[in-house]
Amino acid sequence: MHLRNFEVKRTLGVGAFGSVKLVKAHDKTFDKDATNGYYALKCISKELVEESGLTSHVLNEKAVMSQLDHPFIVRFVSAIQDSQNIYFLLESLLGGGLC
Repeated sequence: MHLRNFEVKRTLGVGAFGSVKLVKAHDKTFDKDATNGYYALKCISKELVEESGLTSHVLNEKAVMSQLDHPFIVRFVSAIQDSQNIYFLLESLLGGGLC
């Protein structure tokens, strides 16, 4: 899986270490679930995480998210990385925030 498989549609939110973007998969066969090819792509800056000393937290987040399977928790699909960022591909839940 590569970033080039996805088209960025818009930014959903911004946080301390990066942003979350709405993306659509180019390949229709990639989407095996009911997301219609849309996903949330959490983009995490490697530099900011390393500067903060929170590398183990990000690795822990990936480990926990990849093992969870619950209807009330966003589904982790995959992790991708490049030289600047770590990306978590997640199911898109476009109903708004809980706040």
